[in-house]
Amino acid sequence: MESIATTVATDEALPARRGLRRDVAERLIVAIFQGAHREGDRLVVQKLAEGLGVSPTPVREALVQLAGIGLVKLLPHRGAVCRQFGPRQLREMYQIRCVLEAEATRNACGRLPEQALRELRREMIRLGDTVETDPQWFDRAMAADVELHELITRHCENDRLADEIGRYDDLMQAIRRVADNFCNVQLRALNEHIEIIDALLSKDREAAALRMSEHIDSTASGVEKVIFGEAECPQRKQL
Repeated sequence: MESIATTVATDEALPARRGLRRDVAERLIVAIFQGAHREGDRLVVQKLAEGLGVSPTPVREALVQLAGIGLVKLLPHRGAVCRQFGPRQLREMYQIRCVLEAEATRNACGRLPEQALRELRREMIRLGDTVETDPQWFDRAMAADVELHELITRHCENDRLADEIGRYDDLMQAIRRVADNFCNVQLRALNEHIEIIDALLSKDREAAALRMSEHIDSTASGVEKVIFGEAECPQRKQL
């Protein structure tokens, strides 16, 4: 039987294929977070493909990606098996992201286009003023969130660092979707992003890196409450 790791399509660089693979990866990550797949469960490519309405190829690609970030394990002759996922594993993932993105922020400080930072800051101020009135608020806030993190990564001038951050993109996107704004996770992130931008505009490398580190740690705490229900919040996410 052909192993998952050796059947990744050679045309993955094509935008359409890459977009499909990322969509499949995000949906599988959300399913793991919601408990649809538990530790030890076999993730059968054909069955997953049928359930997601896609061909087996993007599923194989997505499983290889999930193995790279520690959510599944690829076993010889058995394919993919879901690994344990709980508060500890979530914290470990965020710890890795914290190290990577704090360093990227430090490197990017002073290299980022000031106009782009100021425009993002204005957008985040607007979002803070419309949280109760804009029906599209979460999507807009998430887009601004992604834009800031990607802007920093693009200007960190370290390709290996940027590639490592990129490995966790789909994971972070799925977490954002699961967490939504429950427990005010996204609203709190908005205010933290403004603090990061202010430090970047001041060209204070250490302050910017510290604000990013604090932001990621804060997000990890909020997401942990939403996913694992360790504390009550005004709007509890029913997974």
